[in-house]
Amino acid sequence: MSYATFTTLTAFTKLSQVTVFFVDYTVLTMRTAPFGLNQAKAMFGKESNWLLCDILFPDGRTVTVRSSCPVGAEGYVHFALQFKHWAERSPDSRRREAEQLATEQEEVFALT
Repeated sequence: MSYATFTTLTAFTKLSQVTVFFVDYTVLTMRTAPFGLNQAKAMFGKESNWLLCDILFPDGRTVTVRSSCPVGAEGYVHFALQFKHWAERSPDSRRREAEQLATEQEEVFALT
């Protein structure tokens, strides 16, 4: 399965939430962990660098995994993280990245 094939991507940046509807009918919602789950890390002076991912699979199973250890859902979580990082960037930064990618693709096609 290609995780790049999706039907809908939604980012609610003020809520720090990302939802991805994949073409195989899997739905992933990525959100910040509630305060209680991050409390232990806060006690040691470290920021939490993971998110909770609620995943609904086509067969009706649901799981919640951490983005730092998405056992059984690695591809889905990886793709959602890529989208989240892209969505959090400024429009100007996205434009520059698209221009750079287009330039790189032209260079590769020129070599073939």
